[in-house]
Amino acid sequence: MTDNTEADKAGSPRSPKPAESREERLSAALRQNLKRRKAQARSRKYDLSTEAPNNSDENS
Repeated sequence: MTDNTEADKAGSPRSPKPAESREERLSAALRQNLKRRKAQARSRKYDLSTEAPNNSDENS
């Protein structure tokens, strides 16, 4: 098990500032969240437009 961790340490480049990597992770998470929310909104809009009842027959 120690071989894997030593190999991981040797093969992975260390970032000089952990705050930057945290900001990058947060930024990526925010982008993914925004994409997901936009897709959900488009889906809801599409569902509402296709399933909306036709009220013109009831009013006549």
